[in-house]
Amino acid sequence: MTFNLDTFIKKYTLTIIAIVVIIFLGEIIYLQKLVNSGVVVSKDAVELHTSTIFMAGMTILAFTLFPLYFVNSKISTLWEKKLFNDYIEPVAYSIYMIRYASLMFLLILPVEFFGYIRDLYLHLTNQSLLRFLQIQILNFLMMWIIPAAITYVVVWIIRRHSKDWWKALSITTAVFIIFSNVLYPTAIEPLVSKVKPLDRPSYEASINEIFDKAKMKPVGIYVVEKSRDTNKLNAHMTGILGAQRVVLWDTIFNSLNKEEIISVIAHEIGHYKYGHIWINSFWAIGKLTLIYYLAFRIIQLEKTKKLLPEKDKPWLYARNIPIFLLCLQIALSVFIPLDNIISRNQERQADTYEVMLIEDSKWPISALNKVEMSNLSLPEYSNIYKVLFQTHPTTSERVELYKNILKPE
Repeated sequence: MTFNLDTFIKKYTLTIIAIVVIIFLGEIIYLQKLVNSGVVVSKDAVELHTSTIFMAGMTILAFTLFPLYFVNSKISTLWEKKLFNDYIEPVAYSIYMIRYASLMFLLILPVEFFGYIRDLYLHLTNQSLLRFLQIQILNFLMMWIIPAAITYVVVWIIRRHSKDWWKALSITTAVFIIFSNVLYPTAIEPLVSKVKPLDRPSYEASINEIFDKAKMKPVGIYVVEKSRDTNKLNAHMTGILGAQRVVLWDTIFNSLNKEEIISVIAHEIGHYKYGHIWINSFWAIGKLTLIYYLAFRIIQLEKTKKLLPEKDKPWLYARNIPIFLLCLQIALSVFIPLDNIISRNQERQADTYEVMLIEDSKWPISALNKVEMSNLSLPEYSNIYKVLFQTHPTTSERVELYKNILKPE
C-alpha cells in the first residue's frame, strides 16, 4: 500500500480534534452530574474547571498539530535554505529553533491571555496587565534561549556520536536535570518572583520542633511573592545537594493560621524525607533514556522517513526537527497516566508524614479545606481527568486519609 502523507495528516488531525472534543464534552457531562448529585460545588469552581479543560484542549491542539503543518509550509522551506546558506550548521539549527519556538509562543499567547482574563473574572488574581505582559516577555526570552542552547547541544552530540547518540544524550540529560534541581531554587525562581527567608519569629519554635521530630537538619524556609500574580494558595519543596528549601507562597499568610501553615511545612518535609525530588529526577532520566533509545531505533526504519518533509536528507535536518519534537511530545504523553499515579502516591506519603509529625489531623484538614475554597478546586473529579491531569488526590480522599492516620488499629 502506497503511503500518502496528505492523507495521513488529515487522519491525524481529525483524530486529535476528536480526542480533544470527546474529553471536553465528557467533562461537561461529568460536571452536570456532579452538580445534580447534591455535592456542594461553587459556580466559580465549575467555570474554572470548564475553562481549564478548554485551555488544555487548545494547547494540545497547538502542540500536536502545528509542527506537522509548519514543516510542510513554504516559510519553513525558505528559512531552512536561507539559514544553511548563511550560517554554520549548529548555529543554523539554533536560529531555526528560535524562530520555530517564537511562532509556538505567539500561537499559545491568546490561550494565556484567555486564562488571565478568566482569573481576573474569578478573582483568582489581581495581576495588572503590565505584570502579565512582563511575565509573558520573560517566558518569550526563555523560549529563545533554551531551545537555541538545547538544539545546539543536541546537534553537536548526535553529530559526534552518530552510532550511539542516545547514550550520550541520556548522560547529558541526566546532568541537565540534576543541575537544574540545584540551580532552580537559587537562580531561576528568583527571576520570576521575589524570594526571601521566612521572617516570623513566632514560627521558629514550631518549625524547629517538627524538624527535630523528623530527625533531619533544618532546611531554609522561604516565602515567594506570588500575591502580585495570583490569589491561590500553594507551597513546594525544591532543590537538592544543599539547595533544599521549603517555599511558601505569601498568599497563604492571608488565609491560613499559624498551625495550618506549620502543617503545610510538615507536608513539604514529608516530600523531602521520602526523597521525592530524587525519585522524580531519576524517573525523568529513565523515561527520557527509554524514549531516546526507541527514537534511535525507530528513526532507522524506512517507514519513518516517509513522514519527514526532507526524505532525502539526514533525519537530523532543520525541517525534520519539529517532527522529532512532536514524536517526543507524543511519547512523553504516554507516560502521563503513570506520572500522575506516582505524583498522587507521593502526595499521600507526604500527607501521612505531615500528620505523624504534628500528631493531629485537625490542622491539615482545615488547611486543605481553605486551599480548596481559595483555589476553586472541585471536591471530586472525573476518572478521565484523574488519569490525564490529576497530580493530587481529591480533597475528599485526602480528608479521609487524614482522619484515618491516627486512628488506633
